[in-house]
Amino acid sequence: MGAYKYVIGILLSATFLFCFAKIYQHNTIIRLRYKLQRLEQEHKGLELEKQQLLVQVCQLQDHSKAKELARKELNMQELNLKQVKVLTLKTTTSQTVTMGTFHA
Repeated sequence: MGAYKYVIGILLSATFLFCFAKIYQHNTIIRLRYKLQRLEQEHKGLELEKQQLLVQVCQLQDHSKAKELARKELNMQELNLKQVKVLTLKTTTSQTVTMGTFHA
C-alpha cells in the first residue's frame, strides 16, 4: 500500500508540474505577442519618420539646386562682408544711429 501512495504522489506532482509548465508557456506566448505588437507599431512609426525625413532631405536638396541656379543663371553671389559699409550718424540728442548699406 505504501508503494501505491508513492506512485500516486509522483503522478500528482508530475501532473502539477506539467500544468504549471503549460500555464507558464501560455503566459510567455501572450507576453511575447504583446511585445511583438508593440515593436511592430514602433517600426511603423519609425518608417513614417524615415519617410518624413526623406521628404525634408529632398526639399533641402531642391533649395540647394535653386541656390546653384541663382548663381549660374542669374549671376547672383552671396553677400561678402567687404561689400558692406557701416554709416554712423549722430543726432542732436546724442543718440547714435547705425545704418548698413550695400556697396557693389
